[in-house]
Amino acid sequence: MVTVIGEALVDVIVDAQGEVTSVVGGGPLNTARTVARLGVPSSFLGGVSSDPFGQRIMRLLDHDGVRLGLGDLVPEPTTLAIAQIDESGAASYRFMLDGTSAATVTPEMALAHFDSESRAIHAGTLALVMQPLADALIAVVGAANDDQLVMIDPNCRPSVDRLGLLRTSLAAVIGRADIVKVSGDDLEYLFPGTGTIEAAVALQESCGAVVLFTDGSNAVHVIAAGTDIVLDVPRVPVVDSARAIPSAVVSSPTGCTTILVVPTSPTSTRLWPRRASASRSRGSPVSGPGQTRRMRTRYREAGHEGCVSALPRDGMGYGCCAGHGIHLARRRTALP
Repeated sequence: MVTVIGEALVDVIVDAQGEVTSVVGGGPLNTARTVARLGVPSSFLGGVSSDPFGQRIMRLLDHDGVRLGLGDLVPEPTTLAIAQIDESGAASYRFMLDGTSAATVTPEMALAHFDSESRAIHAGTLALVMQPLADALIAVVGAANDDQLVMIDPNCRPSVDRLGLLRTSLAAVIGRADIVKVSGDDLEYLFPGTGTIEAAVALQESCGAVVLFTDGSNAVHVIAAGTDIVLDVPRVPVVDSARAIPSAVVSSPTGCTTILVVPTSPTSTRLWPRRASASRSRGSPVSGPGQTRRMRTRYREAGHEGCVSALPRDGMGYGCCAGHGIHLARRRTALP
């Protein structure tokens, strides 16, 4: 089971001619759906409204076999993202967050419904800047045991961080992360004035997690201690940049090519990350002055040599990152 905590919303899409359509979205929601479609049980631990938009969301979750972690729908209206599409197909966003379904999840609700048997937890995105959801996310990550893989996707959006929660929330969870997915925009926000690769390496060194850096249509970098593995991204036509699919931790903005990270079994011959006390201490760029993170990742057993096997250039397939206890899958189909 993979538990995904975060927002479900509806994207109201306004094209360059002013025509309006809508699609179900939210990075965490799409993550939970993608995980389930790849055959891994998933639970979406987020607020889904009882209004018509929420019913639409539930139909998709049911269709994909995703469990609604809270069990019940919430009365608050569905969270909305208004996406304005320009002539090139790029999207700019405005959000309706306050008093909506996504923001309604409290720490008490989340902890009461968190599946302690989950093999992995995925968290982040807009949930880092909405209250009380941000506190709920922090509580769930804090409740993770040593054998649960924690994946964080900051998806930094300073423009919607009216409460100034982003850095505080991120600092509260990144120290427990085993995997952190970041984009170029994330790194520019966290490390202003620093080159993206240098920033990604600095992030990895400061938090101890495996850092997956996506850079649009450019290659993906998998950065671990002293290692930078480069995975080329196949060239595909842009279908719709507004409906990109954030899979478990890495996605391309085209909505057509994703890389999914799924934890391996702790009883298999592959490695399973586990937290241990640190042998080093470094300041974290998201922790604030004077704070440090003491951490490293150790592994229970060595079953494979090497790190990342070759991924298929098209279609869907799996590779193994044995040194980090994860599977990588590349998928070229978009969610409806």
